[in-house]
Amino acid sequence: MKKTLRKFALLKKVLMSLTIIMVLCNTISWGQTTAFTEDFNRTTLNPSSTPTSPWTMTTTCSGVAGTNLTSGTDYALLLSTNGTTSIAGRTYVTTPLSNLTAAY
Repeated sequence: MKKTLRKFALLKKVLMSLTIIMVLCNTISWGQTTAFTEDFNRTTLNPSSTPTSPWTMTTTCSGVAGTNLTSGTDYALLLSTNGTTSIAGRTYVTTPLSNLTAAY
């Protein structure tokens, strides 16, 4: 009987600890704010819309970055390999923070 009570007490402590961790994690994520979004809804990667900031493509393979017509007049960012052979690597776009307003 004492073993069962000890196991139950241990289980109770573990469950309480997990509950506290989950509550703290949710509280932290609620405090996050989106600082900048870019929908790339235009025919070319540069120049960007508001705020105006140049985008630089970086690739560690033979990748390309640009915009692609998805439907109607809606464009999206397209990151892809350049050619028919897949090559391991990364392709991404960046913009200097100095080009954004002070809030960023």
